[in-house]
Amino acid sequence: MTDTSTVRAAVTAAITAITGAGWTVSRFSPDQFGKDTDRIMHHAFVVAIPESTPHARDGRQRVSEGLLVESTVDVSWAHRLRGDAQAADYDAMLDAEQSIVGAIRAISDAHVLIVGMSRRAGPEGFILGSVRAKILHRYALA
Repeated sequence: MTDTSTVRAAVTAAITAITGAGWTVSRFSPDQFGKDTDRIMHHAFVVAIPESTPHARDGRQRVSEGLLVESTVDVSWAHRLRGDAQAADYDAMLDAEQSIVGAIRAISDAHVLIVGMSRRAGPEGFILGSVRAKILHRYALA
């Protein structure tokens, strides 16, 4: 896998392909996530790559080979908690998060390391979550 945009596209495609989960990409940029309308916020997500750093193992950095980098991938997502079923919906949210982690980890043509998951209560009865991963890939220099 090369190029940071390819990594982002692969993560987005993996989450969108989760069977029966109904995940949709947010209309907003990663920094603006959460501004989607209430009716489309449930199972909305966005993929950000806030940083890429040269991998310590690759000291050559040849233009013809590209640069081996480790990119941080942050997936932000939302899950609605209904007012009359919050406990059950909280469990469903944890299962939904697990499906995202599994989808990212299953990307076959990349070395993926999940480094953390977090979740917090958001506005209007939503849980806003985040999955952070590190993906090792080539960064084209030419």
